Amino acid sequence: MCRRILYTAKLALYVCAFINFPHVIASYNVAHSREVSGQGQRLDLDYLLSLGPDALAAIDQYGAQQPPYPYQARRDRLAAAHLDAMQDWRAWNFRGWRLKQYLEEKTRGAASGS
Repeated sequence: MCRRILYTAKLALYVCAFINFPHVIASYNVAHSREVSGQGQRLDLDYLLSLGPDALAAIDQYGAQQPPYPYQARRDRLAAAHLDAMQDWRAWNFRGWRLKQYLEEKTRGAASGS
């Protein structure tokens, strides 16, 4: 009995290692917010920004639907901090690399669009 509990706990921890919880939480909050879906609670952008750079894609989704985006400067600082951190090879991880690619693509798109 004790071994089954231990194996189940190990399996749960292993599976959770591959889930990007800040992104999942931020995406859910944006999709179900009053500003985007018309129902639910108002979106707490301070909370989303506190989730860190993994929440930037969901924050961008919100910003695209809300033209006067008041948190753009804070979002840009968070993105710049992530890009600066990724300059150090010791900070590299796959999730961070994917986010870096996303941010660089957004920057290129904004530069070519203006």
